[in-house]
Amino acid sequence: MKEGWDCSFAYVFCSVKQVSSSKDAEQLLGRVLRMPFARRRLIEDLNRAYAHLATKGFANAAKELTDKLIAMGFEEMEVAAFLRQQAPVGNGQIDLFGPNTGEGSKPALASLVIELPTMPDLEHLDDADKRQLAISEDNGAYVVRISGEVSEPLQQALLKAVGKKPAQETIARDLRIHNQSIQAQKSPSERGEKFGRLPLLCAYIQDELELIEPETILENGQLSLLDYPAKLNNFRIQETSNSFSIDLDGKEISYHIAQQNEVINLNEDLLDVTEQDLLGWLDRECKQADVMQRDLIKFSALLINDLLQTPNINLTALVRNKYPLLRAVRDLIGLYRKRAQKAGYQQTLFGNAAQVVLTDEFVHRFSPDHYPARPPYYAGRYKFQKHFYPIIEDLKAQGEEYECAKAIDSLPEVKYWIRNLVRRDHASFWLPLAHNRFYPDFVCELKDGRMLVVEYKGEAYASNDDSAEKRAVGELWAKSSQGRCLFIMAVEQDGQGRDVRQQIQDMV
Repeated sequence: MKEGWDCSFAYVFCSVKQVSSSKDAEQLLGRVLRMPFARRRLIEDLNRAYAHLATKGFANAAKELTDKLIAMGFEEMEVAAFLRQQAPVGNGQIDLFGPNTGEGSKPALASLVIELPTMPDLEHLDDADKRQLAISEDNGAYVVRISGEVSEPLQQALLKAVGKKPAQETIARDLRIHNQSIQAQKSPSERGEKFGRLPLLCAYIQDELELIEPETILENGQLSLLDYPAKLNNFRIQETSNSFSIDLDGKEISYHIAQQNEVINLNEDLLDVTEQDLLGWLDRECKQADVMQRDLIKFSALLINDLLQTPNINLTALVRNKYPLLRAVRDLIGLYRKRAQKAGYQQTLFGNAAQVVLTDEFVHRFSPDHYPARPPYYAGRYKFQKHFYPIIEDLKAQGEEYECAKAIDSLPEVKYWIRNLVRRDHASFWLPLAHNRFYPDFVCELKDGRMLVVEYKGEAYASNDDSAEKRAVGELWAKSSQGRCLFIMAVEQDGQGRDVRQQIQDMV
């Protein structure tokens, strides 16, 4: 179920006035997640599920709702990032449709309610920790409301009051999620900040400004098949089946391997099919948007004629093996398309007559409200201070990319940075390659307004053909920006002995 919901249940809106128990909350969540008609709304507040919990067992209701989410496959980081607490207004109800600006729209200071069997020992806590607590007694249990981030000493005091280990693990998890939720609300995107715009790579093609993509760089939008040889040099007809002779004697059926004089030569011209019939069938099956029909028919005719000159291949054999022939023709056209794309790519971007530009007409914007990250998420001890979104996708807590991210986060010139997503439609920044798109690892907004794109490459990959193509298009993008954008392909240590941080610092 979770995979179909991107990374949370945020694409649903449901307003509930009262949820009086954890069971009601669970039933509500089940109904929300089963809505097949849910769509993302333009107003971000409508993309959340709202529930007003009104019950003496608030702590139990919140705990069991969290348990249910985690049991459904949501990770702690997701629960923290996508659950929001809002302050009541007026008569105690939440104003869901009020203005989306000003103090009234800010999330309330996050608080957590837990129930403890004994009174926690607060003697060794400082005054700041004590001010976060509001404790009341209810039927022999101590209800503790904690406001704000829970420090390590406060966590230890609360866990000691729990007693049994299973209960301690549950409370520890709830405290982690609570602190992560506070961190999420501190992220620039959660505060409503904007991330700088990135111009996309464009070029004038036949006097028209176009966004450069693999589909648009072929000359005139067509693949000129007749510019390539119509030959299937590696096509072979391989038939290894045995022939059998079957006899019927009364009601008895018998069979044996046929003698040579009993076998019919199927390669003889026994079919009532013409060469034009085969060409017409290939034309229908191979029809493609970027190939002109007259070129495809002529190309196929030349190809069939060449095959018929091959020993042991005649029209009957080709018709009988028309599906292997079709696959071979399609593969050949695909090969020629890649060659044409590469040639067109080089000519469009790097040729003598290339007209590459960056304009405000084609730009990428990172929305503060839309970062469709997927697990695994970063969960290391190092706290990144400048990541634009509250969660970071696919970043391990060790390794070269992790060190690169730490270097970016530590630079005083960096205002915000984003772990760029791969193939997420409008949520990813990309640059064109001959046959694909290039999604750089990190995108940064500098404090002086420039945009910095960082691609990290390990030593084993830094000099291969793929990296060379990415480096070339990245540097072209930066050069075309007239100083507004920077690109660097960073390595662990470059030829000058500089580490990642030094390489990026010297660039900016």
